[in-house]
Amino acid sequence: MVGDGRDVITNDHMIPEIMDYERMEALTVFTGKGKNAKVLAKDTTHDLALLEIKGKSLPALEIGDESSMREGVSYAFTGFTIGMVLGLHPVTHQGIVSAIIPIVIPSLNSK
Repeated sequence: MVGDGRDVITNDHMIPEIMDYERMEALTVFTGKGKNAKVLAKDTTHDLALLEIKGKSLPALEIGDESSMREGVSYAFTGFTIGMVLGLHPVTHQGIVSAIIPIVIPSLNSK
């Protein structure tokens, strides 16, 4: 959750181009109980979409302090990778921090 607790960031490729409302298709964000959602903005270049859910605001995810990140440390995260294809069962993935690099613009030459 971001913003006022009713905004959700997701991958743009998860949002269908056309919704078939006659066949009862709808965007849903599961928060214990399903909530209808609408697309507020899309950024296809970065594969991001901003959704707004109806109903009560939810608490925002608290992001950790970057000083706790270390190279070689394993992290796990859970999500619903393929949604209805595999059923709504959480899948946990594991990753490792391979490198931490500063965000810089490379110089055009050595001068």
